[in-house]
Amino acid sequence: MDDGRDVFLCDAGLPPELYAIWEAYPWRFGEPYCLFKTFLTELMSTASVLTILAFTVERYVAICHPLRAQAVSTPSRAVKTLVALWVGASLSALPYPLHTRTYHYLTDPRQSSDGAPLAASLVCNIPLSWMTRMRYVVQASTVLLFVTPLGAMTVLYLLIALALRRRAAERASFIISQPPPPQSSQHHDITQHSPNSRRTVLRILGLLMLM
Repeated sequence: MDDGRDVFLCDAGLPPELYAIWEAYPWRFGEPYCLFKTFLTELMSTASVLTILAFTVERYVAICHPLRAQAVSTPSRAVKTLVALWVGASLSALPYPLHTRTYHYLTDPRQSSDGAPLAASLVCNIPLSWMTRMRYVVQASTVLLFVTPLGAMTVLYLLIALALRRRAAERASFIISQPPPPQSSQHHDITQHSPNSRRTVLRILGLLMLM
């Protein structure tokens, strides 16, 4: 799924980005594609963050609560999680295309009498009149879709590390507490005669090399 999403994002967004390196202004792809590009960029970014967070929660449940993981980790639940993830990502990305337009950033100084726009200044961006409103949206998106998931994933991975460390310590203490297995007399005989056996094998190898 991630590979297909990345390929789709590259196919839909990479050509105009490469063209913008060659010619940044004016915007030549029309307003519909401007809105689509803005929505697609925010959608993929948000979906990536939520997908990584969902994988982290799944790992935490599988490692720290294995019995619960067997009950909740089902294909139908995974499908519902993915649907909710993409719906949430779409809703969170929706304010950006709603507040994005193609407009002329500058007016032509040679025609200052009527304030005609400068044709080369056509951009695909948020108009200045909406910047104040969108500032709160950007701040809320940063907190809810970056800072909060990052903090949650950090805590979950710390809990996973502590759980694995605790299990390793319990396993080591269990092995140490077990009495050593009894050694039979045959094992003692083999241990006592093992140096003689090694010397015999070395002598035979030496004779074979001389031959």
